[in-house]
Amino acid sequence: MNDNFKIQSIDFSYREELIFKNTSAIFSRNGITTFSGDNGSGKTTLLRLLAGFIQPLRGSINIPKTYKIGYASQKPVLLNRSVKDNLLHACLSLNKDIFGYKPMIYINKILKDFNMFELKDVSALRLSGGQQQIIATLRAIVVNPDILMLDEPTSNLDIANKNKIESMIKSISKSKKVFLISQDILQVDKLSNESYIINDGNLSKN
Repeated sequence: MNDNFKIQSIDFSYREELIFKNTSAIFSRNGITTFSGDNGSGKTTLLRLLAGFIQPLRGSINIPKTYKIGYASQKPVLLNRSVKDNLLHACLSLNKDIFGYKPMIYINKILKDFNMFELKDVSALRLSGGQQQIIATLRAIVVNPDILMLDEPTSNLDIANKNKIESMIKSISKSKKVFLISQDILQVDKLSNESYIINDGNLSKN
């Protein structure tokens, strides 16, 4: 990971509304890059563009397609399966370690860390909104991605779980790239290695 990630002169519109026009930016390949801005400013759209879920009308994004992406949206989309199976389903290989742990050992560990081990056999769809948000974030992490992309992962969490997620993100960023959307100014200041504000389709480095 030597070169920076870049978006170059991208245009993107949604339902005939122009979201980005001739937008360019350079992002470090290391650490945590945060995006903030008003609702509807294009934060989630930019994250989805970076993830390759949608394509710009014009311009280029230079994140290699071979990179594994771990992505958690602000509104969790979980499988109608147990909490444990939602996390196991995300493991691309049960024979590959996750941060030095065997997958099931790591899953049990993080569920215990969030006081959710007793819920491992409960349907994920029966969890509270905050619990679902935690599982969605953990599912993005157990993919063991090259790049972790999180859309406001702590917006529905109490302070204790918020601090735990922030600590995980900070730890993961030592070896993985993290793109994080956050409206929490204190969180941005606490976690960012570089931060951007999105306004009217423009990215300004903060």
